[in-house]
Amino acid sequence: MSMKLPCDMIRDLLPSYIDGLESDVTKEAVEEHLSECTACSEICESMKNDDQDEAPSKAQTDVSDDKVLFHKIKKKVNHKVKIAVIAGAAALLLAVLVFELSFNVVIKEVPRQDVEVTATVYPMKDIATLDETDAAAYGVSFDEDQMVVIKTGDETPGDDEQCMTLTIPDYPNSEITVTKDLMDTYDTMTLIKWRSPYFLRSILWDIKEVNGKRIMYIEHYRTTLFNNQEVNSGSYTTSIDFGTLDQIIYQEKDGSETVLWENK
Repeated sequence: MSMKLPCDMIRDLLPSYIDGLESDVTKEAVEEHLSECTACSEICESMKNDDQDEAPSKAQTDVSDDKVLFHKIKKKVNHKVKIAVIAGAAALLLAVLVFELSFNVVIKEVPRQDVEVTATVYPMKDIATLDETDAAAYGVSFDEDQMVVIKTGDETPGDDEQCMTLTIPDYPNSEITVTKDLMDTYDTMTLIKWRSPYFLRSILWDIKEVNGKRIMYIEHYRTTLFNNQEVNSGSYTTSIDFGTLDQIIYQEKDGSETVLWENK
């Protein structure tokens, strides 16, 4: 025995019928009514078409979901990459700063007692390399194995400036080229050596004339925070002063002075 339902009830059931949520009995009753009622049948078809237009296809939904998922993943990856780049740059900068502070920045003072100072005064004519004519002019003997250094001019050969080579005894790679004018100005040259187990990155000194004497005053020695004493042990730091030094004095923090070297 079939179930006969009025149009109002059928139309109320159409959404559930279209979505497939009706029971078998109700579905059979709705389909029987639709086969006999043209008006309800047209309404049902119209509702089906509206659902198809509004609802995206499964393929479209899947593509949309994939795009959303890809966007989220990309955003998360980009965020992690940015963090990694910033962290790497910060770590590199920190490493450079630590290296500079440890090995290049002069911040640690070296005690005076840890530095040995010596100086040697050389007569210029004894360490200069001259030709035969110049040797006679300076009253020194000429050695044919010695060479005079000539600074050659490109335009006027007659205007070439003659130079001398100063060779400091017992000091490797010590050749210094100077002009004859400098030779004529100074009779002597002083070589100062500082020896320390520390790498002396800074020596603050000044030369002053005091009571007719040329005195080098040293205020401090400084090195880096982490210097390698074993590597630098026995190494020399040198300086050259044209002229004769009479004394080297260290100025202590309390204002007193310690004579480190004296020319006798």
